[in-house]
Amino acid sequence: MKRKVSLLTLCASSVQNGSAYIEQKLKQFYPDTSAADYGDSASFADAVAKCACEGGIIVAAVPTSMFSAAKLRLLKLFSSKIVRSSTIVSALQGNLPENSKEKDIHCAVPEKSKLFVSSDGLYSAFAKELGEGLVAVMPLEEERAAAVFAAGLEALFAKAFPVAKPKKSAMEQVKESVNAVIKSGKTVAVSPCGSAKALLSVITAVPGSEEAFIPDSTVKEAAEGESAEDFITQSAKLSKETTQADFGISISDITAADEGEDYVTVCVADSKGARAARVFALPGEGSKQLVAAAVIKLCSMLEEVAGGAGIVIPRAPEKKDGKKTALIIAVCAVALAAVICLIAAIIMGGEYTKASYVDAGNNNIAEESTLTQQGEYYGGSGLEGEDMDLIIFPEEITFPSTESATSVTLTEKVTNLLTTLAATVKTTKATTTEKLTTTTTKAVTATTTKATTAENITTTKPEITTQKPAETTAQKPSEGTTGAVGGKFVFKVYGYGHGVGMSQHGALEMAKNGSKYEQILTHYFPGTTIKEDTATPETVNYGGTDIPLIEYICKTTKKEMGYSSAGKEAVKAQMAAIYTYAKHNKFVVKSSQHAYDSGFAFEGTEIHKACLEYLGMAAAEDKPVAKYVDYNGAAANTVYFSTSAGKTAAASTVWSANSYPYLAGGVSSPENPNPSEFEISAEDFRKLAESYNSGIVLGDNPAQWITVVEHDKCISDSCGYVTAIKIGNAQMKGNAFRTGLMNYKIRSHCFTVTYVA
Repeated sequence: MKRKVSLLTLCASSVQNGSAYIEQKLKQFYPDTSAADYGDSASFADAVAKCACEGGIIVAAVPTSMFSAAKLRLLKLFSSKIVRSSTIVSALQGNLPENSKEKDIHCAVPEKSKLFVSSDGLYSAFAKELGEGLVAVMPLEEERAAAVFAAGLEALFAKAFPVAKPKKSAMEQVKESVNAVIKSGKTVAVSPCGSAKALLSVITAVPGSEEAFIPDSTVKEAAEGESAEDFITQSAKLSKETTQADFGISISDITAADEGEDYVTVCVADSKGARAARVFALPGEGSKQLVAAAVIKLCSMLEEVAGGAGIVIPRAPEKKDGKKTALIIAVCAVALAAVICLIAAIIMGGEYTKASYVDAGNNNIAEESTLTQQGEYYGGSGLEGEDMDLIIFPEEITFPSTESATSVTLTEKVTNLLTTLAATVKTTKATTTEKLTTTTTKAVTATTTKATTAENITTTKPEITTQKPAETTAQKPSEGTTGAVGGKFVFKVYGYGHGVGMSQHGALEMAKNGSKYEQILTHYFPGTTIKEDTATPETVNYGGTDIPLIEYICKTTKKEMGYSSAGKEAVKAQMAAIYTYAKHNKFVVKSSQHAYDSGFAFEGTEIHKACLEYLGMAAAEDKPVAKYVDYNGAAANTVYFSTSAGKTAAASTVWSANSYPYLAGGVSSPENPNPSEFEISAEDFRKLAESYNSGIVLGDNPAQWITVVEHDKCISDSCGYVTAIKIGNAQMKGNAFRTGLMNYKIRSHCFTVTYVA
């Protein structure tokens, strides 16, 4: 997975040409660089931290007039030690600021950071890892920015992105291949075996493909002893012969190889023979990337044979070598994203990444009536790769049957493919987004038919009922005009955060009403019990560092919730949730999974005292015995968030986490939903949507851009946590809309939206 590159600026309008110059430099290395400007240092720092924790590369550029204050705020984000740079001190000689504090800020950098020291020492830049990302902090002025690039930032980007060439999206590659087949005037029969529906959903998105590609309904019976490659090869041949097309193509389900490498087999057949290939998943790659890569490979093979003399069977299987693998890695890493968007939601039946679902709170819950957005990026987006929840709607696909031709709707396509792929996708390795997606291809020689058992290809469809929810399009006042691209969208938002698990403000209200922390936890995680951990560890590995347990709990609690004497039991519930979450993750937690106040001097504080009580310790030297939330003999996934909309949301509607019955949602919460409003112009919304995914088509009438497809009615029949929302031609989960497309501009995914012309 490629790392997103972002230019984040503070008050860029105050500096002439600065932002444009830096953006131009970055786009030399990464053409898809995104840029955003912020009007205050708090939102600027929050945006930097959020992008970093998503694994991106961020260039944070600040005017020299605001550099010291903004740098100080940014330095607080880094968990590493802040040190005085002797190199900067030396460069500052003769240019020392009169203010000693300002001098200290100029010299301060995170330990082991990469420095880009200016000639006078002032406003020197640095680059340092933050969370899962890399942040470069630099001045915004063009002259000083140019010096920073010359001092080594340009070399850093050249190393990270050695090839600066225009890149084709996966859908562009597939479209080129399909168009080549259309222009050849030849026809292609698509075998119904394996992942055929995923393949067809991509092919039929290309205009004009319906005449060249023929969905075949002929199912081949497997023969005893027949290999997977032979079955796929013979299926392609059978479809070609049955439909009398020029070619037959087929794609298998995911197969787990004996050597541990999952793969998908693809095949193209004509009257001369057949050509098959295996597309392998290397360690760290998930099922969605693998199927998407196989679709690309098959379309490429088809284009090659359709434009040439036909099938040429290779003499021997190709060996996996480093050069070929490297080439395919480069192509797939660039190309997979768009196709994944097309088919990811259709094949989500498999395992998902282990990730945090935590919406972090702010530093001082006791001092503020509302938790801020501070730290919500720590796991707030749920499963990694939540943007892959997007579905781009292809044209309706017709699947002929032996009885009659039937038009398959999108809902049926999703249901059918989930059914078809469930057995195989669930056997694949969990997807990760931490490593570059890599896929390599091996060719296999087509052989004669062998017998095999029917168990290899059985795809029995269980009884599944799907109801189409009532859709609510953004309301439009009667006096408004239609058709013009203008106006604005007004969101009325209830609650704060993803809504799953324990509400922090709800816990405070329960504590004030006399509930103990154990009661709070079992209320928000129904079906669980509270147990003592007789094997309470002394440390937790957080961000790669072993931290003493008490320190870990206190510093996390400080950042996530703060302290309230009136809500002391809620604070202890937060501590138990923090401990249980760590235990659920085997006491190894990424720094991106929740907030943590590394600079908090916790000893002797009220939070420290509450922590000792929670751990059953009369003094710091006593042995801790933590209590945790247990479900069926294992630590529960104790996720939490700021403020509910009256009831909690179901995890399955946010992250597809169906395996946790205690996160089924619908739990009442006593706090005020604290409704807020957010307005955005139609033009700004269009920019957000296009930036989020270029495949979204909005149309000319803004009143029809946003349609709430389904919600859980936690507020009323007309309002609740949005479980499905349609943006133009694309549909996604409500929380993905909030965190991805809207970039956290609305506080939760419990909202109504009105278009005002």
